[in-house]
Amino acid sequence: MDHLPFSYITLYPLIFWLASLVVGGGLGWLAALLLRLIFKAWPVGRNVLMLLPWRAVIFALLWMLWSPLFYYAFHIRDLPAATYDFFQIGASLVLLTFILTIAVLVRHWFPSTLGVRLVSEARTLLVVAIMVATIGIGTNPSVNFIRVIRMYIASHFDKSLVWQGWLAVFLMMSLFDFLPGVIEMGLALAADRKKSAAPA
Repeated sequence: MDHLPFSYITLYPLIFWLASLVVGGGLGWLAALLLRLIFKAWPVGRNVLMLLPWRAVIFALLWMLWSPLFYYAFHIRDLPAATYDFFQIGASLVLLTFILTIAVLVRHWFPSTLGVRLVSEARTLLVVAIMVATIGIGTNPSVNFIRVIRMYIASHFDKSLVWQGWLAVFLMMSLFDFLPGVIEMGLALAADRKKSAAPA
């Protein structure tokens, strides 16, 4: 690492990751414009779509990128380490920028009540908590889900366990995203009814 060019370990990653932010933000902006058109044509659609566990999808993909699934199941280990690191972080930035751009724009165009926003943030925290608990962030000595999978793969070379682990985490994330979504949609519908019943 000491013999690598300075630009290779600083400038190239920075350009690549900034490009990832641009790509993620651009895709998020286009998706937000599409949602804006849908919600204007179908006002109740925003409340109904609150049930969708999109957080589970995004963070399950992030879980895949930062777990043995991506590394072992897709033969990424055949790539140079630096290339894998660039792609791993770049893809993560695209996903996060994409969904954050959508969330910021949609909330700007269609403001929600405090209760709806609190439940929405709670859903995000629940899903993130599952990802952190199963992957383990800087917890090498601890026995977390990913560490168990790595140890099993090293001794048995069974990739099916990786897919099973990802599916189990994804289903758990979906459950913890969907159930509060019912509450969030209920609060949003109640706020809309209250607003429509208010005298002009």
